[in-house]
Amino acid sequence: MKKIIALILILAALVAGYIGIDKLDSSESGLKIGDLELKAEDTSSKKTAYMYIGGALICLVAGVTLVSRKDK
Repeated sequence: MKKIIALILILAALVAGYIGIDKLDSSESGLKIGDLELKAEDTSSKKTAYMYIGGALICLVAGVTLVSRKDK
């Protein structure tokens, strides 16, 4: 049972990490014309992306801990 939960946590970490990185990448856009460069940044989307990445790290650590723990 622990192995199944660990697998689900690791898969959730992969999905959340992908979503977080995708949101972080799309939170900034810019326009460059010659020497002029304009950038726009969405801070709310960036915070959400960091929360997804943080949640992914927590799920990954929990999943790896469950897999590596020996049954007593």
